[in-house]
Amino acid sequence: MAQLTDDCFAFSGPLLRLEDMERLAVEESRKIGLGALQLALDVQADAEVPLPGLRGTDGHWRGCREKSATTVVTMLGRVRVRRIAYRSRKKGVAGLHWRDAVLNLPPCGYSWQMQKFAEMACRSGSFREAGEMVHAATGNRTGNRQLEEITARAAADAGAFAQDRPVPDAPVITGPDGEERAAVLGMSADAKGVTMRPQALRAVRKAGRVICGGIHMSPIPQFPYEWLWGERQIVSVANLTRQDGIDFLKIAPRVGIRTRTTAFPLAEANDVLNKLRSGQILGAAVLKP
Repeated sequence: MAQLTDDCFAFSGPLLRLEDMERLAVEESRKIGLGALQLALDVQADAEVPLPGLRGTDGHWRGCREKSATTVVTMLGRVRVRRIAYRSRKKGVAGLHWRDAVLNLPPCGYSWQMQKFAEMACRSGSFREAGEMVHAATGNRTGNRQLEEITARAAADAGAFAQDRPVPDAPVITGPDGEERAAVLGMSADAKGVTMRPQALRAVRKAGRVICGGIHMSPIPQFPYEWLWGERQIVSVANLTRQDGIDFLKIAPRVGIRTRTTAFPLAEANDVLNKLRSGQILGAAVLKP
């Protein structure tokens, strides 16, 4: 805290703007919080009492102990969790970590708070927009694939939850003809496909079309009529055939579409996966033997 205060005073000259001081305060406070969290984890790790061994639900005894560590992405950044691994002498038997259960560590490498925030961000827009929101709020870069997995895990028990909820009777309304009938409820679900962007209408010329290629899209928002004026259209694509793909690949180079690939040696596969998870790779990653 003293260092943070010194930094703010050091850069609080008459020409420094509020946004600069705010950014500095946020960045430094995040570092302080991350250091405090890492220190707490290290103190707990140092105090861990070794057990004679562990027996898993598979019935195998794990009597071999060794030091191990795993990385968890939190709202403050990445922390290293040290713990004792209990392993069996038999091949193919996975090791157990008693401290993982004590800390309630998530299996995916993202803290529960981080997953909760990412899931909330994903519900508000596309995965790309959610990734930008997560990065702005936490400093962590999270790839689209990881956001998809977090969202899928969050909705894993949605069916069971809905099944166990009581279903109220449908309300009764009176129609224009005076006849009473059950009300019909129309619902729309966004399955995180593509965010609807009517702003694209401003980029097309008159009589142009904006084609929505997502199977699932967010609701169509309001937009000024002049964006649509000039015989512009918004249309959807229900299905794409193999021939559609072949025809598209023929015209893609002529309309300026460029693909981006980065090649890596096969030996760096683990590092490449980490870069994909953190959003450090744009386009596709190719592993070469």
